[in-house]
Amino acid sequence: MDASTTPLALAAYHGDSEIAKHLVSRGAEGALLDSMGRNTLHGITKYLPDRHGYLPHQWHYWIRHGNWDNHSMQLTDLVKILVAAGAGLNAKDKGYPPMTPVAAAADLGVWDGGVISALLAAGADLKESLLSAGDTVLHCWVSITGPRLDYPRSYIPTLQRIVQAMPSLDIPNKYEENTPLHLVTTIYHSEDEFEAACDVLLSHSSPADINKKTRRGESALSIALEAEIAPEKKGRFLLQKGANATDTNSRGRDILYSIANNAVLSDQTSHDLMLHFLDSLGPNPQEVYEIHYLNNQNSHDSIAAAAARGKPRTLALLLSIGLSKNVNKLDRSKSPPWTPLDQALHSAEISRRAHIEGLASYKAGVSRTHALEQDLVYDSNQGPPVRAAEAYKDFPDVIRILQDAGAKRRCDLEDNGDGDYIAQPAEWDKHEMPQYGFKPETQPNVEAWQGLYELARYKSGWKWLHMFIGGKKR
Repeated sequence: MDASTTPLALAAYHGDSEIAKHLVSRGAEGALLDSMGRNTLHGITKYLPDRHGYLPHQWHYWIRHGNWDNHSMQLTDLVKILVAAGAGLNAKDKGYPPMTPVAAAADLGVWDGGVISALLAAGADLKESLLSAGDTVLHCWVSITGPRLDYPRSYIPTLQRIVQAMPSLDIPNKYEENTPLHLVTTIYHSEDEFEAACDVLLSHSSPADINKKTRRGESALSIALEAEIAPEKKGRFLLQKGANATDTNSRGRDILYSIANNAVLSDQTSHDLMLHFLDSLGPNPQEVYEIHYLNNQNSHDSIAAAAARGKPRTLALLLSIGLSKNVNKLDRSKSPPWTPLDQALHSAEISRRAHIEGLASYKAGVSRTHALEQDLVYDSNQGPPVRAAEAYKDFPDVIRILQDAGAKRRCDLEDNGDGDYIAQPAEWDKHEMPQYGFKPETQPNVEAWQGLYELARYKSGWKWLHMFIGGKKR
């Protein structure tokens, strides 16, 4: 038996301020520590099943306290009682890293807004309250969403209390060097909660730096534009709040790459969002692009991203504002390097295969028809079903637009007949396609894939396929 099993420690865990008050009046000591150096303030949020039973902690709160307002008031009283009884408000336990009570309450998986707020109201110091990986209490709190909390209403009020108590809102954590604003943008907040949280961080007397970058050179804006939830709305919101639309990351990629590469954004939305950001910098998109983006180290990666995602309108826009001169620039992050046309052909081939495999997983007839209507038979790597279906249908246009702009395959630029550094149709069509019940001439949308076959390059063999569809052999 240790201090975590005293009646006062058990009352603290169960959030019962009346019992705690009575025990203290009878001589209960709040300064006692358990074997890990935790006092009764730590103990409010430290769950030990052999001592506390198996009823989830929030049930004790809901049963004893009811709504958030009453819960907050009860915990404020409890913390005052325990501090008056000798519990160290800023004492650290013996864990790794050593935690203060407020850090323990904010730890990942705990996220106890009532205890955090009560400890801060009592004067808890956040300067010394660090958690693993250098995260502050603020980092931990923004890493959760309101609906996952015991009291969803507590998210913004607790955030406001933490922000007021923080020595700085721009403290980076270790390793990734994320600030709290980066994490707000990364986590799956709803649109309304995201905007409310950003407003708290950006309206403070010493506001968060909206353009501060992570170790990888990502800003909150670039992170938002790569998000899976509401990237368009988050991006527009941050731009309105003063985000720099011309920043690049450590790989020399700009926000247009982030937009083009986002698998959630439709082609039309990507196109319109790019124009929105360009329009924010001046009335002429081509002039704006040439001044602010064209000379970026890897501006051409935006073409490859649009090609890889099957976004013809977005691709055409990028080519029209100045990137047509880079249409054959190599992506040297791949080995061997690829051109944008290589990327388009590779992604198109993967999408074609995934569609055939998807169709074969449904019985021909009503089941398959329903799957087609629901867009359930496309490459999931291209995003949600509707977006994946759009990419599949638009890849032929992407290939055509690139060819019209003078795009070539790397093997053609180097007069090398071997194009098998990307996925090509021949081998898969011969060895894999028959097991899915199709032949090259009976595959879905065979006419649309003519360009894919014509641009295939083989070192040797596959004459039967060339005769049918026209792939080249050198």
